[in-house]
Amino acid sequence: MASEHSRRRLAGQLEHAIGRAERRYTPFSAAIPVCHAAAAGEARGALLDLAERLRAPRPVDPDGARLARELLVDGCGPLYAPGAPGELRAAALRALGALDAHGADR
Repeated sequence: MASEHSRRRLAGQLEHAIGRAERRYTPFSAAIPVCHAAAAGEARGALLDLAERLRAPRPVDPDGARLARELLVDGCGPLYAPGAPGELRAAALRALGALDAHGADR
């Protein structure tokens, strides 16, 4: 099971990524830029829902937490690399659905 601390940290990192995507000016940084069109646009709601669910007191399935983490750490993934329209939203919804999968009751 994902700890409450790690879940809160993931939620904060997702919200930070959305904030980075919404900024028009990005200061020089070694961080991989967040895909503005996806994170600040079509996927914003799904990413915020994912962050909210990670903070909820209900247990989560570890696979869902893993999928949420992969969104943040995969520099070639849909959060950072422009892909097909709806790809980031679909990935966020997949992670959100997996949080409530069968293992959450353990």
